[in-house]
Amino acid sequence: MDAFKINGYHSAKIISNQPKLQSGQILKGHILKIFPDNKALIQLGNKRMNAQLEASLTIGGRYHFLVTSTDQMVRLKVLGKISKSKGKENIDELINHLGLKVTKYSTSLVDELINKKIPFDKHQLVKALQLLGASKNKTDAIRILVQMIEGKIPLTTSTYAAFETRFGSISLNEELKALYNQLQNNGDHRVLHDQLHDLLQRPRGIENIVSRQLYNEMKVAGYDMDRFLRFTGMSGVRIRSTEQENLMAQVNKTNPNSALSSEMGAALSNLRPELMGNLPSQLTKMVENKIVLMEEAKKMISFWKTLSPSIEQLPTQLFAQLRQQINDKISPLLTVEQKQYITTYLKNNTVSLDRVFAFIESLSDENLYSIATRLLGRINKDHNFSLSSPKEQFLLHLNHQLNHIGLNDEHNISKGLTNEITVKQLLIQILSNSNGSISEQSQKLLHYINGIQLNSVMDTSSGIAANLLLPGEKIGLKNDFELDFKGKRKDNGEIDPDYCHIVFYLELANIKNTIIDMNIQKRNINLTIFNQSGHLKYLPESLKAVLKNKLTELDYNLTHIQLKDGNMKELEKAEHSVTTNSYKGVDYRV
Repeated sequence: MDAFKINGYHSAKIISNQPKLQSGQILKGHILKIFPDNKALIQLGNKRMNAQLEASLTIGGRYHFLVTSTDQMVRLKVLGKISKSKGKENIDELINHLGLKVTKYSTSLVDELINKKIPFDKHQLVKALQLLGASKNKTDAIRILVQMIEGKIPLTTSTYAAFETRFGSISLNEELKALYNQLQNNGDHRVLHDQLHDLLQRPRGIENIVSRQLYNEMKVAGYDMDRFLRFTGMSGVRIRSTEQENLMAQVNKTNPNSALSSEMGAALSNLRPELMGNLPSQLTKMVENKIVLMEEAKKMISFWKTLSPSIEQLPTQLFAQLRQQINDKISPLLTVEQKQYITTYLKNNTVSLDRVFAFIESLSDENLYSIATRLLGRINKDHNFSLSSPKEQFLLHLNHQLNHIGLNDEHNISKGLTNEITVKQLLIQILSNSNGSISEQSQKLLHYINGIQLNSVMDTSSGIAANLLLPGEKIGLKNDFELDFKGKRKDNGEIDPDYCHIVFYLELANIKNTIIDMNIQKRNINLTIFNQSGHLKYLPESLKAVLKNKLTELDYNLTHIQLKDGNMKELEKAEHSVTTNSYKGVDYRV
């Protein structure tokens, strides 16, 4: 995917919207026509406008201009004429004129800005050269700084780090996964671990969910899983399913010969696969009855301790009294499986009674209810996701990222809104309290999220441009899902669905890097699919028919689909059209 971007296809990036001229900016201009009374048609960047000349300029001449005023009329000062024969000496003269040091890299940076017709000012250039000097990879730094100046992004160390990470070689999916893996063995950051899990992991069935969640609980907090399984009623006949076998293979590969692997193997062996379907309802009942259960269990344990049996069995009358209390106070609050456990072991001998009261004691353990609550939440989330259609899965994943990764944190704070704790907030907490590898990876991910924010939306009076980036593994992609959007506004300010341009960037399992370019004009859709694999020779008519019908249901008309190979050269052309203006007056004074 990165090769596509480097080759120039990301011309649709939101930062490509050219800002209005501001005092102090420097840009290249071209004198197109000279009119009477010292007036001229001048091209500045990608715009043509009329100008009043107060300096001797020649038709066809190219100049570097400095914007000196933008009050009632924009005033431009000529910094120097551009000579074709001088080549990059023109750039060096401009840098000298600004009182800055000419170097190989300063020349390259200014040359890139001029060639891309990006206005800049001396202050921006000074800050950019400072950041460029501190960078290790000068070529990448120049590319990033040009993007930032084009998008009018403040040139600071933190914003540069955000852009450098966001547009670097590592994907969002990889950055998230790197931190997720580091947190697997760390119980101090469970909330962040669970947040990252929701962004990354694709559900693979309830047994897999239960096995993995219990394995993480054991790794992080060292809980006795056999005790938890008895607590829920999931422990029973030693049957190991295929899901459990697969998970144990991964456990043993990661932790060969470890005590944890052996203990986890024993716990997984006791899972009863036939009970998995009822597990959500069982856990729900346990959590709902938590307060009463804990209270009654503590009373029962106190009663048991007063008996202090030292003989093989209780007197018949006392045992009957004990059984009646359990049946009246405890059993009505239990699940079917828990009741069955008590019925099986409630016999009048010390061994059986010890087992029953070990179970009752677990009903008073706050930690076990916490595990049950987390497990229930994980099952419900993943189960609901897996039952959803691909479209619903995408929207669920999108909404989860927007609400939980932290892209709206600053906006919500400024508006006095409260929201759930986000990944970004948790990363900031780690950086203020931790050090080491977790802190280092947290800083990288925080930079990445800031980079996504800075490049997310540009809203103007005439339209909107947006960039969307999601980790793709959750929705079945190999890597990130990326989307660029540009749209117009109606007179009432709403986005016009009849006119827009959407570009999808995908990395698919079989056909690899793929770009889908969707152009919408008057609700007519022109679709172009670019692919570098060589495997996408044609699009089956059956798929075309499905796509066309689905778009028709949304009142859009699919007019054309074309497939192209990975040659991106034709897409590198500038998208900005230059309209020839007739001579009507004066816009600029030079």
